[in-house]
Amino acid sequence: MSFDFQGLAMCDHANYDQPFLVLCFPIAKAKPALLHAWIACSVSMLADKSPYWRQKAIIHHKYSLKYLREDIQDVCDGSEEWLKATILMLHLFEAHGPSESRSAFSTLHLNAAHQVFRRTLSMRLPASIHELMLLEAYTLRVATNCLFEPTSDLPLDYVLRLTRAYQSASSAFGLTIAWRTTPWVFPIGFELIDHVYRLSWLARRLPLNKRQILEAFSISRVVASPPTDTWAVSYSDAPWYISVVGNLFKYACSCLVSIILASSNQVAPNVDKSIIEGLAALEKLTEQRGVHPGLPWALAILGCAVSTRTDLNRCRSIGARLHGPAGGEVVARVLVLIDGVYELKSASAGRLSAQDLIHFIDSQTIFI
Repeated sequence: MSFDFQGLAMCDHANYDQPFLVLCFPIAKAKPALLHAWIACSVSMLADKSPYWRQKAIIHHKYSLKYLREDIQDVCDGSEEWLKATILMLHLFEAHGPSESRSAFSTLHLNAAHQVFRRTLSMRLPASIHELMLLEAYTLRVATNCLFEPTSDLPLDYVLRLTRAYQSASSAFGLTIAWRTTPWVFPIGFELIDHVYRLSWLARRLPLNKRQILEAFSISRVVASPPTDTWAVSYSDAPWYISVVGNLFKYACSCLVSIILASSNQVAPNVDKSIIEGLAALEKLTEQRGVHPGLPWALAILGCAVSTRTDLNRCRSIGARLHGPAGGEVVARVLVLIDGVYELKSASAGRLSAQDLIHFIDSQTIFI
């Protein structure tokens, strides 16, 4: 079951150079909090519809919290590898949970992840391949959750700092950054994952000042460039979806930057084509199980940008097929968000300010 979960978490490919379970297991054997968190995630994500197995997962989650409370007394500086792994696993389990109490826990553990990773990077780079993969996984979660975090105080260049640390550590380990070593960020790209975060950060600070508007304009020019097949050309052995994921996030960023610029009374790019191409990319990506855990973010952005009932129904159809690392509860919440935004637009003759959109997002409970 744990190897199956690894397949989902690592985008369903068995060819990655660093099997996460193999790297994590020696640490988990010594730290019950991490071991139970891993088991909780494995059981929960692979038995989403079974009340019996869901209850088993909850039991392991409770044990993980118990041992975490005990072991945290022995933490030296808060940068311990097992601590970061446990917190990320707990956040992942709770983000996929159906109850409000688990969502509250997820907020707590995402904030805890911010604290321990910021503390670590202020002192040192990752000291092992496993810790490097934790940094990559955390980077994806930071970028895709920023829009849904009303209380985050992270700086605008935070993801840029994370990706630079990742690249420096990879170089120190002699690793080549490619799809086999970087399963979560590489398909999106280091520059684009930074744009995902920056646009989300800007959206949470509307109305923007002049400097922030210039930042949005700068990003809009980058994401407006034509989609490419760079990864497919550079890595002939890469899975077919690598370039599709990158282009999908570019389409979603185009929609988000348009919303931001329009709210600042600036000329916003037309996103009709981005919506069409983005939904087509999502439809293609959902033909395969477990392509990438960041797909719900793209679905949420594209869904909030749609203006026709036909496109809304396409979003619902995509959501029904979006399983694997996305998590059923995560997708369900995204679809509730999309439906609610569409109804608000319909009630206001198609006009919904970005500030009202953010207020509505804050009324939901979404984690990616």
